[in-house]
Amino acid sequence: MASSLNAAALVSISQGDNSVRAGIRGADGREETISVPYLVACDGAHSAVRHALGLSFDGQDYEAIVFLADVKLNTAFNRSRIANFTSPRGFVSILPFLGDFARIFAVDFAKQNRPPTDPLTLPDLQDTVDAVVPFSVALRDPRWITRFRSPSRQVASNRRNRVFLAGDAAHAHSPAGGQGMNTGLQDAFNLGWKLAMVLRGQAPDTLLDSFDAERHPVATMAQRETDLMFRSFLVRNRVIKTMRDLALRTLVPLKPVRRKLAQDLSGIGIGYSFTKQSSAARRRENRRGLRAGDRVPDLELWSTSRPIVRLYELLRRGTYAFITYASLGRLGTDREKLREVLARVSDDNNGAVTPWVVLDEGLPQEAGVCAPVLVDFKGEFSRRLGAGHGSALLIRPDGYLAFHVRRFDPNEIITSIEAWVSSNASMRGQNKPRS
Repeated sequence: MASSLNAAALVSISQGDNSVRAGIRGADGREETISVPYLVACDGAHSAVRHALGLSFDGQDYEAIVFLADVKLNTAFNRSRIANFTSPRGFVSILPFLGDFARIFAVDFAKQNRPPTDPLTLPDLQDTVDAVVPFSVALRDPRWITRFRSPSRQVASNRRNRVFLAGDAAHAHSPAGGQGMNTGLQDAFNLGWKLAMVLRGQAPDTLLDSFDAERHPVATMAQRETDLMFRSFLVRNRVIKTMRDLALRTLVPLKPVRRKLAQDLSGIGIGYSFTKQSSAARRRENRRGLRAGDRVPDLELWSTSRPIVRLYELLRRGTYAFITYASLGRLGTDREKLREVLARVSDDNNGAVTPWVVLDEGLPQEAGVCAPVLVDFKGEFSRRLGAGHGSALLIRPDGYLAFHVRRFDPNEIITSIEAWVSSNASMRGQNKPRS
């Protein structure tokens, strides 16, 4: 069971071959040492863990002072979209939340002479909004409100031996584009399931190397995009501003642009096809459909017990979902191969892999296999994933594809799985020690 320490400060970190020792000072001044297998720094842009490790946080702080607040709007406002406004005075972005609150993100060129540590008041923010937005937007009841100088910084690596850095401790950038929270949450999810598998003995420690390999380039990309967006807001040259505004009015309404923006802002457009492990798998895979490193969309399936089973429900166990896809009309000649694949995957994988079978039609019991069977009643496995009869897909707990094999080949499938789990003697039918 997890526990928390309140009003405690980190004073030291040391690492051994199998543990991390953290020195903690409590509110009463007493110090204690906590020993853990791994330590994850989620302590923000001023990370004490990062400082204790002596890691550099390369980048810069922008000169412009930013206003940020969550407030209620008294004015009738279209809450279905983000609104951006610019004027010679600066810019204001209004991002509506569910309920009455909205996020206000603003830069006021007339108020750049105040220290970023000075408190920002609601009247100050209201004055900026009135000066930039061409119609009345009344603000009230701030949940929080601040001014600050935005950083654009990143560590060289998200891992130092048995210590990991995630969220703002690893990368801090402008709030333009709203990338900070989603990037941090994806860091946590990406690392969380990997740590769980390693600690349960289901995967080797080398799986944890993929955290930096996958997340560091994503944070770099987010940093570049938010930097470009923030600098475009700060433009004061009249000609360049006119060109910027014209480009926004022309491009943003286009469906492909809006789709790309939505995918970038939400984070669902992110994939890991660029990593060494995914690239190696992709070279062996058919170019049709999803391949290693691609994000798998949520799909609707059917079972005899429930009319709708969502694909993402299969990922909630914290294990890999191993899915074989079969056409009922062609299964007769391949049923024994499918049974052998399922038997070898199910035999002993330390609980790291959960097998499923998806049929293109018919009833689950017609598959004739010893595994849970679902039916692709909408044809989405074929249409959206590019799966065909004989496809075998390993989906990670975070919804990304580990591999997509195109035939019921037990040896190829087991070899592909063993790249993601601890070495397993019985899966290969060999008597070798576990790592």
